Amino acid sequence: MVRYGIIQLSDLQFGEKHRFGFPSKIYESIARDVQYMSEKYSFSPIYLLLTGDITETAHANEFIDAGNAIEKLANQISIDKDSILSVPGNHDINWKLAEIACEVGDENLKYNNYNKFALKNCNKYSSVLLDQYNRFFDHRLGIEFLFLNSCEKEDHNNHFGYIDTDKLVNTILSNNQGTENYTKICICHH
Repeated sequence: MVRYGIIQLSDLQFGEKHRFGFPSKIYESIARDVQYMSEKYSFSPIYLLLTGDITETAHANEFIDAGNAIEKLANQISIDKDSILSVPGNHDINWKLAEIACEVGDENLKYNNYNKFALKNCNKYSSVLLDQYNRFFDHRLGIEFLFLNSCEKEDHNNHFGYIDTDKLVNTILSNNQGTENYTKICICHH
């Protein structure tokens, strides 16, 4: 029997106050843990899920540190970029950019640093879209990943998680590509 592992990491909060230093070396201990568990329980890691609060304050340098550590971790546990799936958390919203976004009317601006990180380091569906939630289908294993962005209403004044139910229903009902029987995995923060 072939067994697969989906590795989930949340609240890493790369930044100056990061417990593992700046720049971070956390990937070394996580890689050792994953390799140990993989051998002990006989599974192959196939996905790495980053479920929010990747950074402390969403500054570009924090995302660079996170990207370097995630890339090294992925290499050590043999996971490619297309198998790194991510959603932002409230700490991945840059408050200064959120304030500017409100002033200029560009909702997506607050995700600027996160989206740069996601495009460089993760599966292409990890970038934030405003009109729907992203979906990624693994047709070989019969898995659908649904990327729920719970930071839609987050800005410099408002701090609460939120999932737009109409957007969620519309996303689920749109183009199932014959995947009705797939295992559904939602990726979310909060």
